Amino acid sequence: LSCAEHVVLIRMISNPFAIMKHCKLFVLSSEYEALGLVLLEAESLGIPSIATDVVGSGDFMKEHGGFVVENSAEGLYQGMCAYKEGKVRTLGIDFAGYNKTSAEKFNHLFEDSNL
Repeated sequence: LSCAEHVVLIRMISNPFAIMKHCKLFVLSSEYEALGLVLLEAESLGIPSIATDVVGSGDFMKEHGGFVVENSAEGLYQGMCAYKEGKVRTLGIDFAGYNKTSAEKFNHLFEDSNL
């Protein structure tokens, strides 16, 4: 494909930031993904993201106003076209607030467990 020199597929890496900081768009094409920590990593670097509409990462993106696409090759293509048209933005997550809410939810679960 003519875009091959501009696309990097990484199966696994212990520290993605060195590569991700050079990216203009992050695409999470998972068939299933509990959350997709990498979405938070991309957001922390100010990289716009798209994710497939699957339980977990798709729900997270919807909750934060992210760009969610159909879980298909066509959906991913549409998302990348939307990026080129300027329709895909960063999520604008307040990480301090996000961390506080996450800790409160965890503590609530722990308190309810009667441990």
